[in-house]
Amino acid sequence: MQRHHYKLTGMASVLKASGNQNNNMNIQEIAKSVAKTDRELIIKSVAENTSYNANFGKHKIDAMYIMYDQWHKLFPAHKQDINCSSCRNAVAKFWNTMCDEWSKPKSKKNVKKTK
Repeated sequence: MQRHHYKLTGMASVLKASGNQNNNMNIQEIAKSVAKTDRELIIKSVAENTSYNANFGKHKIDAMYIMYDQWHKLFPAHKQDINCSSCRNAVAKFWNTMCDEWSKPKSKKNVKKTK
């Protein structure tokens, strides 16, 4: 399939089409925007896919369907084709990044103690 130079594709297009003035994706904002119930489902799917990928060298299809479903909820204008290997890798990498973000310890705000 021929890619057209004017057609937005991949993660870079998400940055440009998100309306972010400096074209930097704010991972923290995206991570916060995912519902807690969806997070649990995604974390489970990412773990299953990572384990399956380590054992068999390919993605686990059930986990990928869940990750794709969540991707299309979050970025409805940026469809990814499940039959495209680089698209599968990009979606899996994106959700791995989100899981890393969710697992980071939350920083406490610096509050001054008053006497």
